[in-house]
Amino acid sequence: MGQRVKISDVPFASVIAAVMGVISISVFAGTMYEALKIFTVYIFEDLFHYRLSWLETIQDTFLIIAITMALYVVFLLVFGVLVTGATRRHVYAGMSCIMGGQTSAIFLMVLTYICHIIWILIISACIVPILLYVMFIELCNQHVFNKKAEDIKFCMDLSNFGIFSNSSQKIVGGLTTTPLCSPTNLRRMCTRTEESGQLFIVAYIGAFCASLAMAHFMTILAANYTRMKLSKELTDYRNAVEMTS
Repeated sequence: MGQRVKISDVPFASVIAAVMGVISISVFAGTMYEALKIFTVYIFEDLFHYRLSWLETIQDTFLIIAITMALYVVFLLVFGVLVTGATRRHVYAGMSCIMGGQTSAIFLMVLTYICHIIWILIISACIVPILLYVMFIELCNQHVFNKKAEDIKFCMDLSNFGIFSNSSQKIVGGLTTTPLCSPTNLRRMCTRTEESGQLFIVAYIGAFCASLAMAHFMTILAANYTRMKLSKELTDYRNAVEMTS
């Protein structure tokens, strides 16, 4: 019987959502950071000798958002533990505690909904590098891969993708300039593009799973709010019975 009580105190829904959230956010943060690093350092700086400072800012922004979201998921798990089973009866025993728990649940639902919207925006943003990857890799398949060095007559011009010298910071003393025509550098670019593209796809999947975790938490918070509302009604009924007896 004691074992059943302990099992009933475990917030399985919150644990599942938290595990899915932490893993997906970690996957997104790691793959997105590495993919943007490949683009900014190994492709643009090493090969084209352009520094895209705004892309570095996006890289840091995604990392900060991911860390914040992961901490928030852990906080939601703690809240789920407090409002589950016997823990709820101990923590939210009085009327004022129940009201505080309801207010907290409403506030967290709104905040989780905002986080859900943020992840939807991130998912939409992840489509852009994936489309660029598809375009780059298609050019590589046609003009670079499976060809000998002397047969490669293709030049990669960044201006075809809307990247011009006046919109980027040129590194002084670069040995190469756009367009990129060296067969060796073209192969390096295509290899790096293939690596980063796969990471972008994994980051997209991680962001999608993180969005599902937030939607899961919204459902859990709504259920917890209903439980605390019922606890309040039962407490009111119990007080009314005691007053009449």
